[in-house]
Parts: sequence; C-alpha cells; structure tokens
Amino acid sequence: MTANILPRPLLLAACFFLAGCWQADGSLYGKIDTITPFREGLVTETGGKDPAQNFDVTLNRDGVYRMIGRDQGTDDFGEGFSLSFFAIAGLPQDFYAYEAVSLSHCATPSGCDPVKPGDPRYYGLIRTNIGGADEIRPDCKEDSAITYRLGVTGDTSGVCTFKDRATLEKSLVALAAGGKKAEHFYRFH
Repeated sequence: MTANILPRPLLLAACFFLAGCWQADGSLYGKIDTITPFREGLVTETGGKDPAQNFDVTLNRDGVYRMIGRDQGTDDFGEGFSLSFFAIAGLPQDFYAYEAVSLSHCATPSGCDPVKPGDPRYYGLIRTNIGGADEIRPDCKEDSAITYRLGVTGDTSGVCTFKDRATLEKSLVALAAGGKKAEHFYRFH
C-alpha cells in the first residue's frame, strides 16, 4: 500500500516538547510489519504555533522512516524522529497510526544518537491525502473522555502512558471516530 504521499514525522516533535502526549516507555509494536504510505523527499510542516519547518524524509530497509530537520540555524536542524506507520482495524480509510521516537544529533558526522529499547514512543494518527498528510495528535487532557473509560489517565506532567497495544489501539480508533481536527499538515515537494 504505497501512496504518492510523504510522511509527516515531526508532528511528534510538538508532543515531545509539550505535555499531553500519548506515549509508552518502549515500543508497543516491537518488530511487526509496518506500512510505507509515503515516498522519500523534502516535506514542509505547517500548522500549530510554530512557523513552517522543512524536513528530509528517508525510508530505511526495515520500513521505518526518518524525518530530520533541515532548516540550518534553527533549533530543529539535525533533530527529528524515527517513524513507523501501522494499519489498525477500525480506522477510517486513509488513516494510519504512527509510533515516533525522538532522534538527536543527526547532523553530526557520526549520525543520530542510537535509539534505546526503553526510549519513549509517541503515538498519534495521520490521514493521508494527495501530496502529504494531516496529523491528529492526541492530547492526554483534551482527549481524556476516550482514555479515562479505558483506564488510562495522565500523570502529573499531563502525559498518558499506555501499558499495552490493545488499549492504545482502542483509544486511537475512538480518537479517529471522534472527529478531532488535524492541526499539523505535511506537504511534499
């Protein structure tokens, strides 16, 4: 299932810097097959409170994308995410779940710092479209009606930490069905 679209991995950057994310300590997916709905290339992110940002998107042989900031002179230059996309039963057409892991120091000669098994993973939804994708970032507080009934509550920093994949997927399906609007938009060049 490859579309003529590119992924929007840095959607998760806002989650990383702001409280309220849906996350897990380590991957809830392990080594399952991912989907690759995007091509490689340059992508521009708009929306949210930050000015437009540009990222290089590459696809590794294992089906995992890397989205790395390319705007020199900015805080995000050489920083980014490792992104995996999954099809989940119950999501609307063109919707996929993502798992993101923060990557640091990617602009150095030695490359990105290694990802550790226990590093936080951030979760959300993308809706693919012609030329890109729109990101729906869950927020622990704003979306508590979904998570609370499944037994997931936020910690003192406002982060919802999921302990198992089944609960996360039920929450993501409910989030998609709830009509939450995308606030971040990714377009490929």
